[in-house]
Amino acid sequence: MPPWGFGLTYYSPASEHVGGSEVSVRQVRLSLSRMIGERFSIGISGELIKGIRHFDRVEASGSTASWNLGALYRFTDSWVAGISFFPPFDVGPDSNASTNLSGFNQSILSPGILGLGLGFMPNRFFKAGISILAVGGTQNTALLYDQNIAYGKKLSFQPRIGASYVFFEYPFLSMELALGLYDEVSRIEAQDNRFHKTFALDVNPWFINTGIGADGASHYYNWIVSLGVDVVRTLRTFEIIPKDPVPNLKGSFPSPITRGQSQEFVKPTLQEVKQIIIDIPEKI
Repeated sequence: MPPWGFGLTYYSPASEHVGGSEVSVRQVRLSLSRMIGERFSIGISGELIKGIRHFDRVEASGSTASWNLGALYRFTDSWVAGISFFPPFDVGPDSNASTNLSGFNQSILSPGILGLGLGFMPNRFFKAGISILAVGGTQNTALLYDQNIAYGKKLSFQPRIGASYVFFEYPFLSMELALGLYDEVSRIEAQDNRFHKTFALDVNPWFINTGIGADGASHYYNWIVSLGVDVVRTLRTFEIIPKDPVPNLKGSFPSPITRGQSQEFVKPTLQEVKQIIIDIPEKI
């Protein structure tokens, strides 16, 4: 709903599992953003945060509320800068916990995070960016697996760089490749930094999204496989709603640095949107 944007997210940004024990954070985030003029936008989110402490059959949960801010500024048609801020939060002990197990029912602390980024998007097929995160300190904290090892004693900086390229786009299939690098600056006492290399490939036939990704570093490897359905592309495939106003390339390996197809699109009027909604039951 230009110039407004809305988002609702549920996810778990941090967790640690050791045997049958778990310490994790889960969040529900409601976001609101607004364009101001042609080049600037700002967003704010409110969060409900739940902290999970689980040991064998004993569980102690707590909750708190938080917020975060972000903004984007587009310098030119191709360059955009962003900033975000997540304040620190503390999920306190569970006053109703049914155990006196030493060290179990403690606060879960999350540091404040300031992010700065610069993106280059010359067309809709290629994107590249660099960013740096400043992660604040959390004094007197440790990980679950060894509370004698300090964690996050001081401010740390974590740089990242990456790019993605849609190298194949037809009406029946699109494919996108992404590569990245980042420096995992260790926040664990007496552990070295790790330099990571990341890779992802999306293969999307019609309205299906499939993908595989990998992240590797010294003594570390992680991978993920995904499968999903794009609801909007599904409705467009079966002509329940109008086709995408941006036509497919119908080709492969477009130039990653020149501007994309130069076309102007007229936004649908309120009456046209109303008619689309009225026609949906008959088209289904």
